[in-house]
Amino acid sequence: MTAPTHENARPLGRADRALSSNVSRIHAEIVPHTAAWGVSSDGLIFPRPWTCAGQLLGQLLVEKGVTHRSFDGRADSMRGAVYVKRLRDAGWPIDTELVAGSNRFEKVRYGIYRLGDITIGTAEEEFVAACGLSREGVLP
Repeated sequence: MTAPTHENARPLGRADRALSSNVSRIHAEIVPHTAAWGVSSDGLIFPRPWTCAGQLLGQLLVEKGVTHRSFDGRADSMRGAVYVKRLRDAGWPIDTELVAGSNRFEKVRYGIYRLGDITIGTAEEEFVAACGLSREGVLP
């Protein structure tokens, strides 16, 4: 029985290094982030909806602003900035706004990500629905 894996992570439950065949599988199946799920109304390529980048884009299409904390609650990943960069590299217009806030100990600044001007059409609505299905476990 193989251990489950997270995107960009080694298999769970293994303390030793990954075997070379497993590394090849990871590079062949998980690392290619340019694999297209579909094309947006503006001609941009959607990431696969079950990936962290796909979950972030689905969240950006629905919500007015996404923070690291809200992304972590949705995708169980604290690496929101990495996925924002990947989406920007793919052409998605994502804006970052730094906002002043505070926690129990000090005043802090945190980023809120917002999607720039894009056309919201049928393709985007279907992508958001696919992100929801993958979050519920219906899609891989």
